[in-house]
Amino acid sequence: MSVSDLIAQAFATATQEHLGIHRSWIILSSRWGGRLPQSRLRSTIQNHGRLDMLLRSMESENASNLHSFAPGSINELVYLSESWIISTYETIRIIHERTSLFPDNTDLNNLKTDFDLLRMPLAKHEIPSDTKLRSPLTMKTHKRRGLKRTVYIYPSYDKAKRESKDWQSRAHIMPSATSVRGSIMWKATDWKTGTSPWIERQSLSDRILAFAHDSKPAIST
Repeated sequence: MSVSDLIAQAFATATQEHLGIHRSWIILSSRWGGRLPQSRLRSTIQNHGRLDMLLRSMESENASNLHSFAPGSINELVYLSESWIISTYETIRIIHERTSLFPDNTDLNNLKTDFDLLRMPLAKHEIPSDTKLRSPLTMKTHKRRGLKRTVYIYPSYDKAKRESKDWQSRAHIMPSATSVRGSIMWKATDWKTGTSPWIERQSLSDRILAFAHDSKPAIST
């Protein structure tokens, strides 16, 4: 069997394992995608759903410690989870920004905030909104096997020194772990509130799918 056939089979199997989730993504694609009828938003949301179901199957296997979840497969789970966060972020951003089509909603605002906290370190290797930092952040590296935690300074932004080596070489790696559901979660840095929340991938999906069954009409009138 070819690699393409194996991938197609994996997606098909995951869909059968999560038919309820599949229906919710279809409903959501209609509710949100229908408000931009001349776009590909509907199919984009359905693609988010297809990858979400594949990840849920992998997460379930990871949580159960099944022999079928081979050593090294965690690398694929991490990579695909990161890809889902980065791609889904763009849809959440569109929904959040088009306020005339999508009424302001506290749950949506909070969801966008959590995606912001993850997307910037994963895609751009930096702390979100770091150009607004006016004081350096003192941080510690994540504890890893055989390595001691060390202190490092994340620089503040200075427009006059934005080409400096100190600013140009800034970087941030979020600590990550596996939740009890087998899902990848990251320890985000929210310097605005002074908090470092753990955010689980599957919980973000659950929060998105809650919008598939809210009481608002699917299409604005």
